Amino acid sequence: MNDVLMRVWTYGGFKFAVVATGMDANRFASIADYAKSAIEDDDRRRGDLRMAMAESYKSARPCA
Repeated sequence: MNDVLMRVWTYGGFKFAVVATGMDANRFASIADYAKSAIEDDDRRRGDLRMAMAESYKSARPCA
């Protein structure tokens, strides 16, 4: 049986896992690193957007 490669991490209260068999270990590591980074960066961008929207809402003049 091929070796199983696995990377597990938690972020934002969720548990993530990347699993592969029959893959070069270095290639797997780069894919897992990318997946982890993409998930965390996307979440940060959404948080930044929420903050920007909240600030815009608070500083906007009433429209009525």
